[in-house]
Amino acid sequence: TAQVAPLKVNRTVGAALATEVPKTTTTIQAQYRAPGDTIWFNGFENPEEWIASETSDVANSGWTIGTQTNSWFFTNQDMGTSGNFARMRNGTPPPNAPNPIESSFSLTFDGVIDLTDVPAPHLELEQFGARFIETQAVQISIDMGETWVTVGDNNDILPLTQGGGSQYPKPMTRRYNIVNAIAEDPSNVMVRLFWDGQQNGPAINYIMYGWYVDNIRIVEGFDNDMAIESYVSYTDFETTGIYEFGIWPIANLIELETAVRARNSGASDQENVTLQFTVNEEEVTNTPIPANIASGGFDTLRTVGYTPPGAVGTYTLDFEIALDGVDDDNISDNTASQSFQVSEFIFARDNNTYANSFPAASYTQEFQFANGYQFFEEITIYAIDVLLVGGDNGAGIQGYVLDAGLDIVAATEELIVHPAVINNNPGSGNFTWATLRLEQPFTTVPQSLYLASVGSFGGEGIRIGTSTDAPAQTVFVYGFFGQDNALDWYFTTANGMVRFNLDPNAQTSVSIEETEANDGFKLYQNMPNPATGTTRIRFDLDQAARVTFDVTDITGKHIQTLDLGMQVAGEHQFDLNIADLAPGLYTYTITVGNARSTRRMIVQ
Repeated sequence: TAQVAPLKVNRTVGAALATEVPKTTTTIQAQYRAPGDTIWFNGFENPEEWIASETSDVANSGWTIGTQTNSWFFTNQDMGTSGNFARMRNGTPPPNAPNPIESSFSLTFDGVIDLTDVPAPHLELEQFGARFIETQAVQISIDMGETWVTVGDNNDILPLTQGGGSQYPKPMTRRYNIVNAIAEDPSNVMVRLFWDGQQNGPAINYIMYGWYVDNIRIVEGFDNDMAIESYVSYTDFETTGIYEFGIWPIANLIELETAVRARNSGASDQENVTLQFTVNEEEVTNTPIPANIASGGFDTLRTVGYTPPGAVGTYTLDFEIALDGVDDDNISDNTASQSFQVSEFIFARDNNTYANSFPAASYTQEFQFANGYQFFEEITIYAIDVLLVGGDNGAGIQGYVLDAGLDIVAATEELIVHPAVINNNPGSGNFTWATLRLEQPFTTVPQSLYLASVGSFGGEGIRIGTSTDAPAQTVFVYGFFGQDNALDWYFTTANGMVRFNLDPNAQTSVSIEETEANDGFKLYQNMPNPATGTTRIRFDLDQAARVTFDVTDITGKHIQTLDLGMQVAGEHQFDLNIADLAPGLYTYTITVGNARSTRRMIVQ
């Protein structure tokens, strides 16, 4: 079992720090130091050197120090380091007990660190755990704990949710420049770890997986040291809003703006700092935009003017920060790389690598997975490709093209999955893609957003592969996924392996069968779907016939019958009033003579 080490608990944080002056920690003298040397180190071997905030409850919530993880999510593990480490947990997500405490928690080193004359000091630590929608931060004070400044946090790491994110490596090293935070008094530095769950929002406040920290240290920096931080984007997504597609079709290529977030980790201010890059190790035409970055400061470095060539292949961009007139003393952290592919017909958010699947294998209700795609030209979509993972033979699925309002503008036939297109070992990288051809090709409006969506009608355990991380509000899922289990649309942070196929010759995979093949008439998918209020039903008749229309719910209970009477040959449509139907999955059936055809619809 996990051992809990003794730990000071400060019951009146402000007063205690004001009246009980922490001991001073001696640092290495300047004449014996070099860049990269450790100035101050603490491995939590002596728990009494740390003060937990008054809200900490050793049994259930707050900071403790021990040798094993102790949260509901991470139970009795090491964190990849040796000996003691700091441990932050906060109860158990409702409805289980104990509930999280609605408070912030801090763990403060009981000492003052003298960093006088230390060039460009950095604080480093090793961590394990995972992040939900919460604050996990390192803070510095130079006024005996009266005020605290955040010098680094984990907000750049995607939250771990059902749709994406991951736990931290064992361990993960973080490095933060503290030059600006200590500038006014480097002789009087205090350090604390700080956690707060308030940013979750009222419905899920203060839920966390667990955060574990060890080997916290301050190291001497370099004179000239530019570092690329977490933001690297070959489309400068934060500025342009253009998605980083894993595969671009030739017809949709545009001029790209690239960007990285750069921090001046050195002691010297830097002028005319630029971002440079090569593509497949060759120089390319682009224009870097210079920036001046003070010591301890950061900025986003950008370039404009690069257009990928219209040739099929893989393009790797190698980024590097260039200083003006001086060399970077620490080149280990000023480079980064990104890659994408160019294809004749495939348009993909994923990069052809499998990371996970969605939804969970235990989920058996209806759902859709929809990736957003930006079309810059008028382009015709012929099919949707999807990586299907697991599930039962005979599962029902359907592909859709959605507009920016999540309404269906084109659809495939309702299809039954054959086991030949189910990937039971996607981690091997040997994929079988299922192709779902649209009933009618769809032509996009230039400068518009459309979503490639694939839906399952529930009960079969079908899952869809997921790949790289996605920015918030660009990938969506529909189903019973919310806090209150409501049937609705939700965003997720993982790119689904759902693609647009622009090949005019694309055909529905031979190992997928259409669910219906009725002679003499055809029933189409209702639009919009999902729908609210009314939805349009369309069907074709080869010859005049008597037609009836029925609606049933997912349990098979009959809801409504419409006698449409005798209808002439040709195309027909009518608006179905669904305002009184409860949200959920329904089927609608058209009967023509002795033949029937059924489709599914979702009511929001």
